[in-house]
Amino acid sequence: MGTGMPLRRGGSGSACYPAPVDFRRVLESLLAFCEREQVRVAVVGAFGLAAYGRARATVDLDVATEARAQPRLVGFLESLGYETLHLSEGYSNLSIPIPSWAGWT
Repeated sequence: MGTGMPLRRGGSGSACYPAPVDFRRVLESLLAFCEREQVRVAVVGAFGLAAYGRARATVDLDVATEARAQPRLVGFLESLGYETLHLSEGYSNLSIPIPSWAGWT
């Protein structure tokens, strides 16, 4: 499951670029849900690589979880304001359009 980066308009209003995301806040919320719901989860992608000393720039947070937890996890993220961009068996991609979570004031 990937949580995509929100986009914001450039000065002209035509160009889009990634807005910074408060990954700590997103991850804490996600992990609290998984603990409460007794769902096993693993952080993968660039954040997962960092645990092995392989730093890589990223604009999203990737997690792997049990297939049976996908509907509950997607529902939880949508309740926080995430938008589901893609949903299929074994994979989902969501975008976070919440300005306060993206570091906007």
